[in-house]
Order: sequence, then structure tokens, then C-alpha cells
Amino acid sequence: MKKILSLALVLAMGITLVACTKEVKEDVYEIENEEDVVINYEMNEIEMEYYNILKDINENCEVGTAGSSLKAVPFAATIINWSMGSEINDDQIKTVLDNFVSKLEDKDEFLDQMSLVKATINSLLSDDCDELLEESGNADMQTPWRDVENFDNPRIDIVFNQLGL
Repeated sequence: MKKILSLALVLAMGITLVACTKEVKEDVYEIENEEDVVINYEMNEIEMEYYNILKDINENCEVGTAGSSLKAVPFAATIINWSMGSEINDDQIKTVLDNFVSKLEDKDEFLDQMSLVKATINSLLSDDCDELLEESGNADMQTPWRDVENFDNPRIDIVFNQLGL
């Protein structure tokens, strides 16, 4: 009698195990397009600095208002200064940017903001830098890139190329 009861108990446990396994398998789904998936991960300090710059631009850079190009000067200067001082690598730049953009409600507005920032960066890297800084009220802003002959930082290009700008 004990053997039959033990066998019934083992059989019941086996059925329960199979039922649980089957339930887990039903929850698995296939990803059709892996490019659309953004992996959530915990950012390190270097990535968080970049993320916060993007967030600041998204929340505070005005496009299409009077003087918006002058108001974009601090954002552009921040990106230039960040590109010089950060130890972030190319893959991190792309991953953080993709993660940031994927969470935006209005991606087109952010692209407009970044387009304005890009144009302002180009102006800051030209001979018009002093005039632009003066007109925008940022004459005292730190501009270490001006001390670099033929300044060119590929990090800036990666940011805007990743956005298609």
C-alpha cells in the first residue's frame, strides 16, 4: 500500500512539474525585428552624463521661437565640451542615444532640437564664435575647443549621424 501511495505521489509531482514547465514555455515569445528592441540597462557615470545632456536639450532647448538659435548656444557648447572631456566610447554613445530616443513621446521635436544644436555647433566652431557667444550672453563661457588647432571630435559626428542629421 505504501508503494502505491508513494508511486501516486511521485506521479502527481511529475505532472505538476510538467504543467509548470509547459506554462513557462507558453510565456516565451519571438522577437521579429531585433533592431526595434532597446535593451534596458543600468548606465554608468560616463553614460549618465551624456544622457543628462540629451535630457536637458529635450526639456529646455526651444525651436521655432524668437532667438532660439541664440538660446541653443549653451547646449551646443555643452556638447562640444562633453565631446572633449568624456571617456565614452562610440558604442556607448549610440546605445545611450538609441535608449533615450526610444523613450521619447515626440521624436520629431527632439530631432528639430538636435538639428538646431548641430547648426549652432557649426557656428561655434567657425570664425563667428566670439560674436555668437557675445550675442547669446555667454561671452564668459568656457571654450577649450578654441585652443585646439583644427578642432575635430568624432564623438560629435557620431551623435548626429546616429540621429540621421
